[in-house]
Parts: sequence; structure tokens; C-alpha cells
Amino acid sequence: MIRSLGNTVALFLILAGAICGQAVQEHLSYDFVGGGARAEAMGNAYVALSDDITAGAWNPAGLMTHEGPMLGASFGSLTPRGYTNANVQQHLWRNDHSGSLKSVSGFNFLAPVRIKGRPVVASISFTRSFQEFFSMAYDLVFYEPLYVIRNNLVVEEIFQVDRSTRGQLEGGVNVVTFAFGTNLYRKLALGIGVNIYGGKTVSEDHTLDLIAGYPLPIGGQEVLVSGDSLRIDTSKFSGINFTIGLKWSGEKISTGLLVRTPFDLNRMQGLSTYRVVAFNGQPVENGTDTTFVDNKLIKYEMPLMITAGVAYRARENFVLTADAEFRNFSGGKIRVRDLLELDPEGNNKEYFTDIETGWNDIFVMRFGCEYVMDTKIGKIPLRAGLGFVPLPMPNNSNTKTPVMSYNFPHMIFLPFVKLFNNDDTPIRYTYSIGTGIQWNQIFLEWAYTYSTLSRDYQEDYMLAKIRNHHVGFTFTGYF
Repeated sequence: MIRSLGNTVALFLILAGAICGQAVQEHLSYDFVGGGARAEAMGNAYVALSDDITAGAWNPAGLMTHEGPMLGASFGSLTPRGYTNANVQQHLWRNDHSGSLKSVSGFNFLAPVRIKGRPVVASISFTRSFQEFFSMAYDLVFYEPLYVIRNNLVVEEIFQVDRSTRGQLEGGVNVVTFAFGTNLYRKLALGIGVNIYGGKTVSEDHTLDLIAGYPLPIGGQEVLVSGDSLRIDTSKFSGINFTIGLKWSGEKISTGLLVRTPFDLNRMQGLSTYRVVAFNGQPVENGTDTTFVDNKLIKYEMPLMITAGVAYRARENFVLTADAEFRNFSGGKIRVRDLLELDPEGNNKEYFTDIETGWNDIFVMRFGCEYVMDTKIGKIPLRAGLGFVPLPMPNNSNTKTPVMSYNFPHMIFLPFVKLFNNDDTPIRYTYSIGTGIQWNQIFLEWAYTYSTLSRDYQEDYMLAKIRNHHVGFTFTGYF
């Protein structure tokens, strides 16, 4: 019976860990954008412009605007804010998000070359495509039927289980891009890039279950049973796809078209679970264990992504930009590797289970502007941008995207976003500003982005409100 009790508590912990693990990847935005402080300050509406050191990561067709070698590096800092409300059994539990994540967010190099006499600009870029932070906490009470021994008889009784769960996720996906651009016809340029994806996420979920008044099989003494579980999930990402870009450059108007090919984003999961079952604070053997699961392969189908952009140069020193992007996430699958058969001859076999994601197609809109002042100390740009970035993972069916936003200027563009996105699609709103200073051979750029996101999880009872602050810096040097 002690073994039965230990196994029962262990089952509680396994279920809790499974719930947390399934929700982890819902916090990723899969927003594969380029990098650089200039693009960020312009709301990442950059496909039609793409004329700086980061062009290879945005639209490689824009590389043809450069005539000499360039080197650039970017630094980013994400300060997450916000909270998660868990409305469990009519009790409101609140968990604040906090933390500061700092890292090198980009590295770029480009140089003009000639291939069989044809002028080509080649580049290599490292970009932190997206970085996420999420934390959650909830407490709840539920009742579970368990078999116990009373007066030498096995009977079923209902016991109260008090559960406390705390969790956190941080990390993201990086991209290394090898790209080149060349003139195709007059003002039309073509660019092709190969994207190699990497990066990782780390999540920790801590769950404590308490059961009071459980009788021991021998003697019938009632004890407090505790099940303490720590689940650490380290996931590494990999994948490869191609970018094909076109850019037409006119005197006043430039347009850009970008296609990212579909690919499998591979997630190699390493899972460690530590469980301790105790009676009145004294650990017992049954139910107490440590489990390691390595090399669990999960494949996320990333869809065809098509982006169209326009840049309008109203004056020589003033430009307006807008991008629209479609991502065909609906009908996608997650493939979980169940078995790997190793063959000494090298013909290994993999067996997968396909899971429907239930994700939505999404339509992204971004807008930006730049005004450059020519001063005695150098050129000083003033930039601003805003964006609507839906997430493919839908909210619970009872949570709808607002019909109208009261935040200007989102209240103007939100009806267009709703026209192309489902009502249950959570939307990240972004507001960006930036500046810097430009000399003949050195550019220093700075950007700040404030983003908001509200969405719910797990059948209505968990609502997350995320308010993130991101600061980016980019240094560019001309040879």
C-alpha cells in the first residue's frame, strides 16, 4: 500500500509536469525577423528599405546598395515585465514577471565580389531572431479518490490535494544567414540567402502537492504526504531554409518582396525531473526518483512566409515604410520521435507521431519612419515605428481579439489586422523609437521597443499580460 501511495503521488507530479511541458512552447512567437537597431526603431518595417549592414538578414536583394566592405555588431537587452493572473476556483493568483536578459544580438559582415565578372555583394549575418521570457504561478485545490486501509479493509476515500506551481521560461532562436545580392534588371535586384537556425530555451517548473490525513497502511497513523517535483527542460533548436528576395528601387518609391521557404524547426529536448515523496517531512523511497530523458526530438513545421514591403521617400531625408507578412501556420503539425532504431550499417530508422497544432494563419503589419538631420557633429536620425504581430497559437475560444483598440495609433490599423486574423488570435503590439549618429565611416544606432501581449492558457483559468522593454544598439564600420 505504501508503494501504491507513492505511485499515486508520483502520478500527480507527472501530470503536473506534463501540463507545464505542453504549454512551454506556446510562449514562443516564431517571429523570424532580421536584426539591427535601425530596423527595430522603425518597427521592423524594413523589407523594402534593407540598405544597411543588416540587409542580408532582412532582404538580401538590398545588399546591392553597398560598394565597399562593412562590419557591424549589435547588442540587445530585454527587460520583461507584466504578470500572469490565474483564476482558479474563484481565487485570483498573480505572478509578476521580472528579469533582465542581455546578449550580443547580431553580427554582420558584407563585401562586394565578382562572380564570373558579375558584381555581387555577399554577406554573413548572425541574428537573434526572437527572444522570449515568461513566468507563471498558480495554486489550486482539487480532490482525488485514493485507496486506503481502514480496520484491515481496503476502502476508497476522497482526499484534498493542495497544489502550488511556479515556472519560468527564457531563451529563443538564433539565425546565421549566408546571402548574396545582385542586379537582375535595371532597378530590380535579386537576393538569395541560406538560413541556419540554432539557439535554445530553458524552462523550470516546480510543483508541490500536499495531502493531509492519509493513513499509513501499517498502524493507521495519519500523516501529511508531500510530493515535491522539479522539472528542468533544456531545448536546443536547429533547422535550415532559404530566403528569396526582390527589391525594386525607384526615385521616390521602393518595393520589396521576400519569401522564406517552409522547413522543420527541430527541437532536441533534454528533460530532467526530480521527485521527492515524504511522510511528515521524511522522504520515502517509493515515488522518490530522478528521471533523465535526453535527445527527445520534436519537429515543428514552419510554413511558407511571404512578406511585401514599400518605402516612400517623401523628401531626401524623410522616408516612410510599411510591411505586411503572411504566415501559413494552419494545418501544420508537430512530429514527436517515438523510436530511433540504430543500424550498424548507418541506415537508422526513425518513427514519429504526428500531432495537429491547431494554430492559426497570421497576418503581420508593421510601419516605420525615419527623419535624418544634418548637424555639425554628424547626421542624427530620428526614427519611430509600430507593429501588430499575431501569435499562431490561439487563445481559448472565450477570449477574443478586441474589436477596437483605444491606443493611438493602433486604433487606426487594428480593423485591418482583424480583417485577416481569427478572433481568437493573440496579438503583440509594439511601439518603437530610436536615434543615433552617423559619420562618414562609423554609424552608431540605438533603438527602444515597448511591446504588449495578452493571452490566456489552459481552459480559461490563466491569463498572461506581458509588457516587455527591449533596448538595442548597433555599431557599423565602413572599410
